[in-house]
Amino acid sequence: LTGINDSPITANGDIGIIYDETRNGGRLPSYHRLDLSLKKTFSFGKYAGLDITASATNAYDRRNIFYFDRVRYTRVDQLPLLPSLAIQFKF
Repeated sequence: LTGINDSPITANGDIGIIYDETRNGGRLPSYHRLDLSLKKTFSFGKYAGLDITASATNAYDRRNIFYFDRVRYTRVDQLPLLPSLAIQFKF
């Protein structure tokens, strides 16, 4: 699309399927991701409490494919190791 008056129905061209010569050759590579989290709860009396959560997404920092950009012909990966810390106070 190049402008506001372009039609999204006709501007994208023909939609089709590109088949690979080998069986299952057009699939994305397999991936594996380990996510971890730890949560600790502290109570302060009858009505107050504190939750602390530490987590890690993709704990062993593996390169996992998110999608393949067919326009730029490049692989786009998911997030690398992503640690986080959350604190929640309840009353």
